[in-house]
Amino acid sequence: MLLLRQRYNTALTPVPDKSGGDGGLEAFTSSGEAWQCYAPENEPLKPKARYQLQRGKITADLKKLRDHPTRVKELLGEVVLTDWILLTPKHESSDLVAHCSTKTSEVREWGLDFIAPAFRVSVQTHKDFAYEAAMVQAAGLMPGDVFKGVGLPETGADGLPFASATGPLIEVMDAKLAKVMENDTSRAVFRSEYLRAQISGEDHLGRLDDQVPDVAAAIRSELESAKRKMLLRQALNTEDHGERLVSVEEDIIGRINKAVATPMPLSATEVIAQATIARWLQECTMSFDAQEGGAGDE
Repeated sequence: MLLLRQRYNTALTPVPDKSGGDGGLEAFTSSGEAWQCYAPENEPLKPKARYQLQRGKITADLKKLRDHPTRVKELLGEVVLTDWILLTPKHESSDLVAHCSTKTSEVREWGLDFIAPAFRVSVQTHKDFAYEAAMVQAAGLMPGDVFKGVGLPETGADGLPFASATGPLIEVMDAKLAKVMENDTSRAVFRSEYLRAQISGEDHLGRLDDQVPDVAAAIRSELESAKRKMLLRQALNTEDHGERLVSVEEDIIGRINKAVATPMPLSATEVIAQATIARWLQECTMSFDAQEGGAGDE
């Protein structure tokens, strides 16, 4: 809705649905564009599953135009609809385009006086609102709590229960950290902090994926760039292992801050950086080989 308001200003009329029903309209413009916003739950989804949910949403909400014409007419007033657009975070199916064409023909045949002869059904995503998204982000008008601070799961002074976590990925991570700190107890507590950050950081990135996918994509792009830089520096093997952890985290935090126009709290950028490093340690991306050697064969 923030993106739509940025584009249409006072020409946009939102349609609340708490009382009276929205008639299948999230909002409409004075020039006849009707918008319905929809984000499928349980992402990430396979393209076919996402398509089926989006197809169902289009079918169900367009049906409301035919089933409740009096209500829709009351909402629109003198406005005649030229377009009905599903605004959704991700669109990857040509079958959905075909479904829109089918529904376009069907709706035209209903003979509703608030439907224009050239009426069309289509799908758009945030990529169609690149300018508006940049303006909203620059103004700090982000939805919900996506840019609030990020908390961590609670743990004891000894790092429990995360310090006692086991499994193949933990073993890989611990073997690498053992080259940085030999003391088992200290290493367990240190590893616990990374695991706590991993849970919170990946959850926060998932929330960004759902609510501000363009911002999430920019951050993930920077994480990939940071990974490449880390691998190159690792190949040179010129840093102390402890210093490498610190420098990689600082690099990621700086990249996130540059990628996101609206400032994120340090707690959020730190936890995303630490979550990223934790994942790299588990996936053999980041290695701590002997200082005189190369990047090793991990």
